[in-house]
Amino acid sequence: MSRHHVIVAGSVLVDMLGYGLIMPLLPFIVKTWVSDATVIGLLGSLYAAMQLLAAPLLGTLSDRIGRRSVLLICLFGSAVAYLGLALAGSLPLVILAIALGGAAGSSMPVAQAYIADTTTAERRAQGFGLLGAAFGLGLIGGSAIAGC
Repeated sequence: MSRHHVIVAGSVLVDMLGYGLIMPLLPFIVKTWVSDATVIGLLGSLYAAMQLLAAPLLGTLSDRIGRRSVLLICLFGSAVAYLGLALAGSLPLVILAIALGGAAGSSMPVAQAYIADTTTAERRAQGFGLLGAAFGLGLIGGSAIAGC
């Protein structure tokens, strides 16, 4: 595995750490403005919906400007979204931050495309395994940190 693959897996790890950290804390973040479980569920669904909508666009963009550039943009977008969520003073700002976080968090297909583009057929499974491990560790690790 090259150092580039480890860096790409690290970006997936950071994305999933953020998601795993924020989603369990979301009810506590928005309780100032709303305590309805339906609204909280819709906010979680908004994240996933934005991933669904943004992934094809990010894939097309990564074909044009490069996979690394898109991964960096996604990491920056996630950082801005999480900072915005931390500083949000109203429910509309929370909604905006979650929408941006979902769009920026849809970088997994770009990371998979990078691995597919840069590995040989014999090593491709190892590259995808590294991404899968980063995904799982990030999701579990973020939730564990949120629970502390």
